Amino acid sequence: MATSGKGKAFSRPFLIFLIMSFSHYGAGQSIALPVSDEGMVEYTRSVDIDSRTSLTLWDNAMKYLNTLSVPDQLTKDVQVNESLTTMSHQLGFYLIVKPALTKQVDGVMMADIKITVNDSKYEYTINNFKFIKYERNRFGLFVPKSSKKYPLEKYYPDNKKKTWITHYETINSKIEKLTADLEAKMAEIRNN
Repeated sequence: MATSGKGKAFSRPFLIFLIMSFSHYGAGQSIALPVSDEGMVEYTRSVDIDSRTSLTLWDNAMKYLNTLSVPDQLTKDVQVNESLTTMSHQLGFYLIVKPALTKQVDGVMMADIKITVNDSKYEYTINNFKFIKYERNRFGLFVPKSSKKYPLEKYYPDNKKKTWITHYETINSKIEKLTADLEAKMAEIRNN
């Protein structure tokens, strides 16, 4: 039985549609971010480094935190508690939407980071994630839509939109890289 050229043209796009449908099966599933007992997105870890003094750990943590900032925000100083055991700072990064032609800034995700040093160990916690929505202004630049900061928990884990699923992956990969960089910095030996 012979098929016409029309039949081939119809079947090829249909076949491509089927292949793409199955290849994206499961793509709508979101990455799981770590959540605290209080239901807040939170990354935390305690690390023992026997070969480092608390003074070295403190200096390394301070140097690392001073490299962090929030895009389009005034840079804040690292905050230190009275007993000089805990320091905190803010960090942030852009969340990008990737339409067909160009990348667009959807907003900035910011968070708090706290490091506590005790003898030859330290603990870090990254939490209090807030989202600042962006829009394009009349000059074509991306700027904050308002000064409102929305808690990440407003969007996570219930938002199944493709944009937010991509944002969850971005948040997780950025924080994993940040914590790997932090741990590498904390392991450095102090030069006098």
